[in-house]
Amino acid sequence: MADLVTQITESVVLNGAARGSTNSITTTGIGDVLERIVTSFASTTTVIATFAAQPHTSPNAIDADRTRYIRVTNLDEVTTVTLNIIGTSTFSVALKPLESFIINGAQAVMTGSATGSPNLNLVDIKTISVVNSDATLNARLEMFVGIAEVPAI
Repeated sequence: MADLVTQITESVVLNGAARGSTNSITTTGIGDVLERIVTSFASTTTVIATFAAQPHTSPNAIDADRTRYIRVTNLDEVTTVTLNIIGTSTFSVALKPLESFIINGAQAVMTGSATGSPNLNLVDIKTISVVNSDATLNARLEMFVGIAEVPAI
């Protein structure tokens, strides 16, 4: 069992004065990590992660109940991709070159509505995919997932 330490720092000098802050979050009880670099080919959708409450029921699924941290980084210096976080609805965000997107967990973390009315029932992430709309350029992405230790029986 280990601690996962995540640190985000903003730093800018405006009118000769340093501005910004550093925030550090420690997630305890991490017993497993998944780290991978994947290529998102031009004009394709690539599923980069699948989650399930009972991961043994889905090939290559990550345990949604034990997932504590997810980071996806677009390593490409040119291509913008669309990151889709999919549950019973889909949340999409543009992931520009060298940008990251962080989610703290996979269980009860997202909601969405096709009508524009807020839905207050948070749902689990089922899959994360990347859409590369560029007709010629591939993009490389890095994914890091911190997963809590399996509880003792």
